[in-house]
Amino acid sequence: MTATKRQALLGLWQQQVKAWAQNGELVSAAVHALGLGKEPLALTALAEALAQGDFSGLPTVELMADDELPGARSHFSESSQTVFLNTSWLAGSDQDAVLHELTLRWGEHLDVLLNTSDTPGDEGSHFAALLSAGLATPPK
Repeated sequence: MTATKRQALLGLWQQQVKAWAQNGELVSAAVHALGLGKEPLALTALAEALAQGDFSGLPTVELMADDELPGARSHFSESSQTVFLNTSWLAGSDQDAVLHELTLRWGEHLDVLLNTSDTPGDEGSHFAALLSAGLATPPK
């Protein structure tokens, strides 16, 4: 995957994230998927920043070779707060699959930021599914 294509995909994802933050779906999905019970101030602040186009609260996204992520599409590293995407998987995936994978791993990132212990189950998948169900359309 070229650097230009990677940047285009990240830009598209960021616009989707911005739309979710603006229409309230981000906060709702995070509260439900992560079992937060109520809306933490850190989540509100993050949503407000993202709604304004400040993406500094998103995890870093890096590419990794298939031999470093054997059989995995991606991985979220809690220690480095980084999403690693498998370059082989990425090369054969369509845009929607990549955006979904980024959102799934972002849910794991939010769980680390907002909870003191790991949410039971697959919180990233639940988070991504909730956002996909709302299907907010990014501005063109």
